Amino acid sequence: MTGFGKIDIEALRSRTTVRREKRRRMDLERAEEIALRAAAWISKDEDLRDRLVALTGADPAELGAALAGRDPETLSAVLDFLLGNEADLMAFVEAEELDPKDPSEAAAVLS
Repeated sequence: MTGFGKIDIEALRSRTTVRREKRRRMDLERAEEIALRAAAWISKDEDLRDRLVALTGADPAELGAALAGRDPETLSAVLDFLLGNEADLMAFVEAEELDPKDPSEAAAVLS
């Protein structure tokens, strides 16, 4: 093997497996869970709740029904709302003990 020296194939396979597992961990169920946790977290703060309601154009009852029905567009809108404000996003992931990338990965799955 010229140019690359000795390559540890097993180490490469191990790293590839870890990367696949990280990608696979964000499935639809986990994405919905994160969005619902975000909605619950937002609902505890009157200012955030009012901003979300205003941005979606839905009344709180409609929003609640859509969340209860796990409507993908509504779940995605909740995550997009958080992703639009870094301070709110970081407060959410810290409070919920999530990886900072989880909300964006969840939003990608739901969209």
